[in-house]
Parts: sequence; structure tokens; C-alpha cells
Amino acid sequence: MPGCEIIVSDWNGTLIEDRDETAIVEFVGRGLLKDSLPFHPVRFVRMIRAKRQLEALSRRVEISAGLYPVETVKQMHQICNRVIQGVEIDSITRRVNLYASHASRRLEERTLRPIEEMHRRGRQAGILSVGYGYGIARILSAGGYGEVFDFIEANGLQTNGSRVSELSFRTGKSSWLTELLARLSVSPEKAVYIGDASPDEPSFEIVGYPVVSFLATDDFKQHCARRFGAQCVPENEADLLKYLQSI
Repeated sequence: MPGCEIIVSDWNGTLIEDRDETAIVEFVGRGLLKDSLPFHPVRFVRMIRAKRQLEALSRRVEISAGLYPVETVKQMHQICNRVIQGVEIDSITRRVNLYASHASRRLEERTLRPIEEMHRRGRQAGILSVGYGYGIARILSAGGYGEVFDFIEANGLQTNGSRVSELSFRTGKSSWLTELLARLSVSPEKAVYIGDASPDEPSFEIVGYPVVSFLATDDFKQHCARRFGAQCVPENEADLLKYLQSI
């Protein structure tokens, strides 16, 4: 019986180079902006206003280790929700599908390949992210990793008929992770969690096997090595696979 029963990974900054959802929001936003003319002039004006608000907000805040503060992310989410409310769901999914092929080039395959191998050997694997779940699934599929993960726990679009009502927004990944493992009847001591930054540290505290992403900053890697042990900071892909095989 393996010590590890499940591998749960963060998304942004761990399985993909993007540190947040800015790239996909901008790509989809530009597409929706084009789609809004000439038939939706009010939506066009609303999107231009939202774009300016997001730009102003990003200029006002101090980014730490490439990450926006949680409160800033929440404000950005509220602005985006005002824009997408009432938009046809097909318009958004079409743009996300176009985006996925480009974004798949930024996948972190040094992490994905070892997870894929462990999944092939029978370990459960999943993603826990505050990002957009459909976008994550499409990017993985475009990159050839669509069958690697048993589940993707993430935020998603809520709909009213064929139109979007809002994009859900949940943070607090450590409590989310606890609920997820309980739902899957997996002991936290038998779980791997892979993350890249300080918001992932509470999740590291929960599981038996924390692992730091290759894309994490050197400062964060050193901090986690001191706190959780050097084994949680693999040096390369072979090192990560060897560690996952050993637990």
C-alpha cells in the first residue's frame, strides 16, 4: 500500500507559467470586445470602462513575488463579473478554446510528466485552483494532458439559460483542500500537494507530502526547504519522479 494515494496540484505558477488569470482574461476580453460591435454598443462601453478600471487597479497595488493581494484579485473578479453578465456562454467558450492552443505552450511539463507517470501507475491526480476550470481543462487537452487528472476543482461560470450570470469566486485553498480530501475519503497524511507560492503554504501544512513547484521563486524554495525539508524541493524532473515513486 503506497504512502501516497493522491497528488493534488495548484495550477497557476505550478502547472503553467502564468502566475494568475490575467492572460486568459485579456484574451477573452479582447474577443468579447470585438464581438460586441455593432450589435451590443452598451456592452462595448461597459467593457472599455472595465478595462480602464482593471488597469488602474493593477497600477495601484504592490505585487509580491508576482502575485496580486487576495483583496485586489477579489476586486478584479467583481469588475470582470459586471462585464460578462448576460454574455452568451458560447461566446466565452469559443474564445477560451482559441486561447487554449496558445497557452498550452506555457505548460510546465517537468511537473506534468511525473504526475502523468504516477497517474498511469494508479495514483489519483487532480488540480485545485482559484482559476477558471473550463479554461484549465481546455489548455491541458490542447497540450496533450487531458487524461492525466481525475478532477479539476476550480471556479466556473454560472449560467442562466444560454447566458452567463457570474463567474464563481472561491479562495482559501487550504480549507477547500481539506473538504476535497474528506469528500474523496483520503487521509491528508497520504496526499501530495504541489504549489508555488505563499498562498499554498497552508495547504503544505495539511498534507503529508508537500512539493514546491519548479516555477517557484528561489526565496520560496529555500523557505520551504527549511520548514518542510529538502525533499519537498525537487531539483529537476527526474528528482520529482523519484520522490513521487518513493512515497
